[in-house]
Amino acid sequence: MQVKTSLPIPSVSVDAVIARRAAALECVERVSRALFELEMIASAPDSDIKAPRFYHENHAAREEFSTGSVMKWIDREVWNSLLHRSGMWSFMDARAREEWRRSYEEWLLPAVTKENIESAFAALQGQRASFVARGVADIFRRLSRHHVTNHGDRFTRKVILPALCSVWKGDWLTVNQNATDALDDLDRTLHVLRGLPAPEHQTRSAFHLVDLATSGEHRTMVAEFPYFTVRAFKRGTGHVIFRHDVDVDRLNAVLAAESGGSEIGTRARV
Repeated sequence: MQVKTSLPIPSVSVDAVIARRAAALECVERVSRALFELEMIASAPDSDIKAPRFYHENHAAREEFSTGSVMKWIDREVWNSLLHRSGMWSFMDARAREEWRRSYEEWLLPAVTKENIESAFAALQGQRASFVARGVADIFRRLSRHHVTNHGDRFTRKVILPALCSVWKGDWLTVNQNATDALDDLDRTLHVLRGLPAPEHQTRSAFHLVDLATSGEHRTMVAEFPYFTVRAFKRGTGHVIFRHDVDVDRLNAVLAAESGGSEIGTRARV
């Protein structure tokens, strides 16, 4: 099955982003020069002035203020903004988003340059179809192997996710982020397979389920998505019920193409 990938993505002016970064760099360099002068004053004998230090968010240790350290922080936030403003974040699958989060948290993102932006966006654009195929396979791998309604080689009208949520003493406790990532992937994938734009925000299932969990009024939580319903039970499982057989057929077509018709992984029960 051919996956449609010609989704509209809001344009982002790369030149405007680069111009704002250049202005920020100029500002940081002025501050850096001023702080260097302040450092000289503070280092004088018997000086009672202390030069400030720069603190990287999420870093354990303080660092000397430098143009490089500040621009690394700025570039990190620019990449975050670019991914969301461009719409790229919406069609990335859960694995791609996790890889990006890791790079973000470990300060591994490259400098913001026109060449780096164009290269990164071109790579993401080129992976659209693979994001869909990989997302379908990853969703399938998450299915519980302990339920007879889950088959080893295909989706059915109802599938069951394990560990969607947890409870303690009869009350909802937490919602599993990995499982809600799977729900977001599923929602995104079904939109893409219909030739529709991917939903813009991929964290809404987590927020929605957390809101339902905190209400704590029923033994089940029911979350409605455009093409499926999720029932989360206090035993922790999530039952995903598709509204249309055609969506199940589309998922299975992608799954068959991705797997060559064989079983995928060891998570699902035959």
